[in-house]
Amino acid sequence: MEARTWGPSSGASCWGEASVRTAYDFNDGQRWLIDFTWETLVAPARHVDWFGIQVTDGGLPSSANLFWMENENPAGTVTLGIAGDDRHIWNSKTVARLPESPFGVSDWSMLIHPEGTAELYLKPGAQGPPYAQRPLDSSHPWHWRLVAIDGTSGGYPRGDNAIRLHKFSADAIR
Repeated sequence: MEARTWGPSSGASCWGEASVRTAYDFNDGQRWLIDFTWETLVAPARHVDWFGIQVTDGGLPSSANLFWMENENPAGTVTLGIAGDDRHIWNSKTVARLPESPFGVSDWSMLIHPEGTAELYLKPGAQGPPYAQRPLDSSHPWHWRLVAIDGTSGGYPRGDNAIRLHKFSADAIR
């Protein structure tokens, strides 16, 4: 599965976003192990290219520009990791910073606990210590999501960014 985004050419700043999200709501009282293999592809003329891993209720923020990574997340969304362009600020985020994009093809995992936490691992099978751990809001659905953003400031060419989901499995575990 592939999701692509193109930040349109413009004299002003503009944004494009693409994502892959589960239809299933993991807020069902079970403990879930999610293993996935993903790949990020960055435009050669990259300016602002961000990739992230989230648990979200699927709602959209109020901004029509969909600044999921730069501004505060909409209610019910927890970002466990972001990666992107070092030319932009990250100090307002309380999320783990992933290795700089592009990652290439890599295997990751996430544990979602029924008591309301999510843990991100840089290896399949939730091996080793978690890279990030975040609380989840039990009043919202918990959909797993990968997101890519292409932001184009005035005077820069548009991008062509993609995330490819090569493998995905979700297993309820004890």
